Amino acid sequence: MPSFEMTWSYSAAREVQFHSNLSPQHPSLNRRSWAALDRAIHGWADKRGLLFVVSGPVFNSDSGPRLNDLVAVPNAYFKAVYDPTEQAVLAFLLPNDESNVASVDLAKFLVSVDDIEERTGLDLFSGLPEQLQKSLEADSGHIW
Repeated sequence: MPSFEMTWSYSAAREVQFHSNLSPQHPSLNRRSWAALDRAIHGWADKRGLLFVVSGPVFNSDSGPRLNDLVAVPNAYFKAVYDPTEQAVLAFLLPNDESNVASVDLAKFLVSVDDIEERTGLDLFSGLPEQLQKSLEADSGHIW
C-alpha cells in the first residue's frame, strides 16, 4: 500500500524515498499494525476529509539497539491524527517488535498526544492555539 506522501504529489513521492527519511521497522510491525493503521487513516480521510498526520520513531535511550553498530533502531513508532473540522485527535504508539504479529486491534495502541510528546520531546500540534492543544492532547480518546 502506498504511503500518503506517494499519493499526494510527485515531488512528495520522491522526497519520501530519501534515505534520511527512512527508519528501520520490524517486519511484523510494518506488515501488520502499521499497515492496518495506514488503511484506517485512509478510511477516516475518505469519510472526514482533510486530516493532518504526524508520524515518527520513538527512542527509549541513546544506547538502544543498532543495525551494523551504526543505525539506531527505534523502540516504537507513533502516529498522531488531527481532524480540524471536528477538532479531534487520535494518537497511536506501536512497539517496534514481533508483538505485532497477533490480530490487529488498533484500540490497544491508543495513547494521548501528551504521552507521545513526553516520550519524543516533540510538540506535535504546536500550530494550534494553546487552549485547544491542552484540551485535545491530554485525551487518549477512542477510535472514530
